[in-house]
Amino acid sequence: VIATELMYREKSNNRVVDKIYKVLADNNRRKILMLLNKSEYSVGELGVHFNISQATLSSHLSILKKAGLVESRVAGKQRIYRIIRDGLIEMVGEVDVLIGREDLANNRKGRRVNL
Repeated sequence: VIATELMYREKSNNRVVDKIYKVLADNNRRKILMLLNKSEYSVGELGVHFNISQATLSSHLSILKKAGLVESRVAGKQRIYRIIRDGLIEMVGEVDVLIGREDLANNRKGRRVNL
């Protein structure tokens, strides 16, 4: 039972990391995360940094939100977005293992870093 639970948890984690890699394949989404890493932004505030429509920007934010990389809150008539670092930390841990730095990956496990 324990082995089955561990295998299920590992498969679930792999799906999350795979999803994050796909989400980060888009340059606009990476740029959104870079901006949100510095501060919270509304869609309008983010929009001045891009040459895309607000609808396209909102679509990118929705994808990031579904991947668990950003969250939003309502402030008046605006939706304010901020980064969630947990998924990115897990992905970095995967990269650490790929480059032979399991010690760093193990240090990151269980760490929760939300601002």
